[in-house]
Amino acid sequence: MQQTAVITHLPPGLVGLLNALYWGSEEFEEELEAFLDTWKPVKDWHTFHGAYSVNDTEQRNLDNFVLLWESVQGQLDREDIDFESLARPVYETVAIMEQLNEDRKFPHYSPIPAVNEILLAGAAFCMDRGTAQGVRDRLPLLSECIDNLRGLFFEQQYRLPEQVQAALQEGFDLMEAGVKAVHNGLPEKVPTQDGLAQIKEGASLTEFLLEWDRKERQRLKKEYSRFNIPVVGAELEIAYESARAVERRKWRRGAKSTEEELFPQLDEFWASVKPHLFVVPEERAEVFESVDQSLEALKVAVAALKEKEGEDEELLENLSEALEWVSDSFSTLEELTLKPDTFPEGSPERHVFEAARGILAGTVPDAALVELLSRYPLSQEALEAFSLFVNEGDTRP
Repeated sequence: MQQTAVITHLPPGLVGLLNALYWGSEEFEEELEAFLDTWKPVKDWHTFHGAYSVNDTEQRNLDNFVLLWESVQGQLDREDIDFESLARPVYETVAIMEQLNEDRKFPHYSPIPAVNEILLAGAAFCMDRGTAQGVRDRLPLLSECIDNLRGLFFEQQYRLPEQVQAALQEGFDLMEAGVKAVHNGLPEKVPTQDGLAQIKEGASLTEFLLEWDRKERQRLKKEYSRFNIPVVGAELEIAYESARAVERRKWRRGAKSTEEELFPQLDEFWASVKPHLFVVPEERAEVFESVDQSLEALKVAVAALKEKEGEDEELLENLSEALEWVSDSFSTLEELTLKPDTFPEGSPERHVFEAARGILAGTVPDAALVELLSRYPLSQEALEAFSLFVNEGDTRP
């Protein structure tokens, strides 16, 4: 398998079959089924993103994507699937997806992703580089974006000057009018262009809100730093301080918001990083269990606060202790985890580290790490760094 040193991460459903083929397994029905279930939706990516192109290079890549996808699909229908023959087009297909996704993140027309995306698609359509359906398919995403912006505005409205509020309202109205104009104007180009112009003008008025919110989040993160809890540490501290400051009868609303908004973010973060952390083997099970138990204790404390099951001081003390436990657990985890910046960026050791993390996460085939180690033997210093975190036959809980 020819790969650059930079690791490409694959959708997890593709990796099992590649591993089975690489290691010469004769039975891989389950892995093949998982691969097929993952590979077919990959084509849907092209249906959406291939509806337009911004230049000839991008169009060539989109055309190549189809050829590569069909090449892989054709191999899956044969009995004798070969690892090398399958891995190359799989990686090339995913590389095209990653490159195009990265290129389209650039704010050509707007720093608001949904706005930038529909303006790109609209411009391509007007220049005969895209389809009317490609523009139409992006209207629901933009409408959802506008709704989210309005929601953010209503949350923070009382803190904004009146003239800013008026400008934001005008921006929202222009964007919504633009969405309607594009919807009604397609597939005619002139009315579509007029609607896109309204969307762009309206978005330019609302960009302030996102920048203001970004700075406000940074400020809150600095001001509320008592708990070392990832993703939502500041928000949890604010919720705790609010509970201390308001009357008991108002606790339920804040606790419900914490359960519905903050806990899902924290759970998602923990579930995403847990499988591929390099933690000292002798400590791994204990520290993982501590994080799990502390998170559960925090949820119990918030639920008790919501239902008012106890005296005020007892409930608040339990909440404080649970927050401290979660914070201490994540602090211990940080101390025991091998981090990417242990190795210089771009170094062979860093690539090996990233490949190993990908294997643990199920996004990198074993062959990638084997190839890296054969091409870039680790230094003694790197071997010592890794050896602290890996046992012979080590498995993950």
